[in-house]
Amino acid sequence: MRFLDINSDKIPLKIIREKRMNVRYSITRKHVMLRTPRFFGPEMIQQEIEKLTAWCAKQFERNPVLAQRFKPVKYNDRQVLHVLGEPLRLIFETKEGSNIRTKFTPEKKELIIRIPRTLEWFEADARRNAVQKTLAKICLPIVTRRVHELNEQYYGETVNSVRLKNNVSNWGSCSARKNINLSLRLLLAPPEILDYVIIHELAHLRELNHSTKFWSIIENIDPDYKKKEHWLKAQGHKLRV
Repeated sequence: MRFLDINSDKIPLKIIREKRMNVRYSITRKHVMLRTPRFFGPEMIQQEIEKLTAWCAKQFERNPVLAQRFKPVKYNDRQVLHVLGEPLRLIFETKEGSNIRTKFTPEKKELIIRIPRTLEWFEADARRNAVQKTLAKICLPIVTRRVHELNEQYYGETVNSVRLKNNVSNWGSCSARKNINLSLRLLLAPPEILDYVIIHELAHLRELNHSTKFWSIIENIDPDYKKKEHWLKAQGHKLRV
């Protein structure tokens, strides 16, 4: 993996040489894509990278949301997150040893994360990974219970498993095996948005598609579902874990 240097940010670059006669640039959720003909040599590819860098800078200037997705999430000491609609204060401490330790105190609404001094150079990554894993652990039972509540209320279908995944490609998914997967980012969304995504994925237990029938199921349960869809499209980029 190579990187583009744009406004002091390191943007992941993926280069694909394939059977084609032209060059194509694109920006995905995880990296910037450069597609070139197979016959391009190192010098020609480097020229395209320079053009691509300038092109990306213009795209980011026009739409700052595109650039935001590549900025790493950084957590600060005593920062407050709103998780499942409730405030949660993050407290970071340095300790001896080699393992990260976390302690969640519901009564104080605090998450204490103790990071070894040996990880000082990687502390930003260590903080982020610790927050992700701990939120998934403490929130999964709550989210699972909510999935089953909404399923019993509206569907009465079989749900085999519920998982929280740190994905950015979608908000949720439902497999043919009746497994519900939800994005960890939804923990930071308003509760009604989380409920909507759960209702959406549960509907796939009946319709594994986005047909007219599928949306009819959604509308019967949540007549205002389009407002939630709009919120996710307009504000979803702000939910980063």
